[in-house]
Formats: sequence, structure tokens, C-alpha cells
Amino acid sequence: MTGGTALLEIQREIRAQIGEPADTLSHTADVLVVACCRAWPDDTLTALARRPRTSTAAEECHRAIGFVSARVRETTEARWGFAHGLPIRAEKLLEAVVLEFFAYWFQSSQNRAKVRAAIGFVREQSR
Repeated sequence: MTGGTALLEIQREIRAQIGEPADTLSHTADVLVVACCRAWPDDTLTALARRPRTSTAAEECHRAIGFVSARVRETTEARWGFAHGLPIRAEKLLEAVVLEFFAYWFQSSQNRAKVRAAIGFVREQSR
């Protein structure tokens, strides 16, 4: 599967999981998925996915969610020119997209391979 195809599939899956808010703001949701790909700490989360589920692993995952959310928020605010934060609907969508991106990542090794392909594609397009 190519990176572009993987990205489209991930965007479609995440929009489906979120439902109505992502349907109404589908372009915004897709942009947020791309921002997640740019901010994704692959090495850290690959190691975390291989570990047993413990309270320490949960704490690390929680920190990673915070890190990715902050990076996506910064990128999105800068891109769209929001100096004082995102509008509430976009902020709620951002939170939902980041959480669904994490859920997608941890569902299966096949999903992790798709995320890696999408990350490579997004980062290559950014150069």
C-alpha cells in the first residue's frame, strides 16, 4: 500500500469513527490527520505498542497524547492564523482526531504499518 493510499484510508477511518463533527468539517479533519502524521513520535510509540499494558505504559501514552495534541494545535493555529487559539468546534475536532489516531495506531500492527506509510508520504510531501 502506498503512503498516499494509506493516508486516505486513515482519514476515512478516523472521520467514520468520529461521526458527525468530522463529516461536517471533513476537510478540517483531514488536515488534522496530516498534522498528526507530522507530529507523530513513531519511535516512542512503536516501543510503547510492544510493551505490556501497565500503568506506566498508560502514563507514557497519556504524555504522548498531550505532546501530539500540542504539536497539532501549534501547527494548525500557525497555518490558519489563529493567534488566540482555535475556534471551539475545531478544538473539539482536534481532540477527537488525535484520540482516534492513537486508537487506530494501537488497534493492530497492520494499522501501524499504514500509519508509518502515511507519515513517510506526508513528510516527503512537506520537503
